Amino acid sequence: MSKHCSHTAQDAPPWWRLDLTKVYNVTRVKVTNRGDCCSERIDGAEIRIGLSPEHGGTKNPKNRPYEDFIPEYICGMVGQYVTVTIPDRPEYLTLCEVKVYGEEKIFFYADVNLALRGISSQSSTYDYLGAAENAIDGSRSTNYMSGHCTHTAQDAPPWWRLDLTKVYNVTRVKVTNRGDCCSERIDGAEIRIGSSPEHGGIKNPKNRPYEDFIPEYICGMVGQYVTVTIPDGPEYLTLCEVKVYGEEVIGNYTVVNLALRGISSQSSTYDYLGAAENAIDGSSSTNYLSKHCSHTHLDIEPWWKLDLRKVYNVTRVKVTNRGDCCNERLNGAVIRIGLSPEHGGTLNSNCGTVSSIGLGETVSFNCDGMVGRYVTIVIPGETRSLSLCEVQVFGVPTDKASKYKARWRSYDICTSV
Repeated sequence: MSKHCSHTAQDAPPWWRLDLTKVYNVTRVKVTNRGDCCSERIDGAEIRIGLSPEHGGTKNPKNRPYEDFIPEYICGMVGQYVTVTIPDRPEYLTLCEVKVYGEEKIFFYADVNLALRGISSQSSTYDYLGAAENAIDGSRSTNYMSGHCTHTAQDAPPWWRLDLTKVYNVTRVKVTNRGDCCSERIDGAEIRIGSSPEHGGIKNPKNRPYEDFIPEYICGMVGQYVTVTIPDGPEYLTLCEVKVYGEEVIGNYTVVNLALRGISSQSSTYDYLGAAENAIDGSSSTNYLSKHCSHTHLDIEPWWKLDLRKVYNVTRVKVTNRGDCCNERLNGAVIRIGLSPEHGGTLNSNCGTVSSIGLGETVSFNCDGMVGRYVTIVIPGETRSLSLCEVQVFGVPTDKASKYKARWRSYDICTSV
């Protein structure tokens, strides 16, 4: 009666939808139920998050039901629309407050195909040409006879499953269909992503059906297992390549490339091609002429600095060298992390040193949760040019650090070079 709660008629299904006005990686949703009566009406409500406003957003991918996460839901799902709906009965829907937390989704996608590191399996294997691992062998062939596609028997339902070996926030899945015949067999296939390997992963939450996102699926779903299945079989399932992209997850926190949100600067700028921000533009190009690399003048102790804009416990830093020439120029560069921006951050603590790096090569440094706002790359004690084609920084906010510190070593598999 305070006029601070929403209330629908007895709809089938009732829904309440929030348009965030742009796309976010939604990390949490908090729902406050009515307190004066009728609390049971919300039982079974679903949280749905996605890109479609149609039908009130009730067809978007769903988080777990209301009763699983009272009163807070950990999501890690990408979307513009957040919907609360009760799917299974005519019901009134009353909400007294909905809070949504997340980060704006900047679509600089990591270019690492996680599938190449995974372990594949399938419901059955049709013959010796159709092994499950053929869908993650990196081949572009779409001819089944080439031995680079999978093939199940006529199962009900058929499935192919990828074990990523640890938990990721899966941002994209790309599926390549058979090209020599039978393209229609995959119609209606579903992409399912979650934490359960049981039944081939076919009970995990699903992304939209295959026909909606050919050939690429925007997911934003958290899980270790990625499954492709045709639920309405019996049917054969053939896949010629599956690529999976995403961000590592520690606990309920998605480890994103913090550099994409930062502000960069450097000791000097060689020319218009070599701006400091080129090293955090998300590009995989290592050719200086592409305008995707930074470059200083011939400075005494040249430096490049990244301001993360707030303090983090930095777990990893990845540095990509120029690929068209001059790879030796980066040898001896030091990674420094700390709280001081003075002198380009060159007086902050040392995370690691680039002892040697090849053309276009990327090296990774385990920084073991060093505290800092500024990440600096500097070549100490020499007069040299500093050129960087990409810098990636990973970590967790300092207020979350104690919760996840024990996990850093098991998740950060790369060490200093």
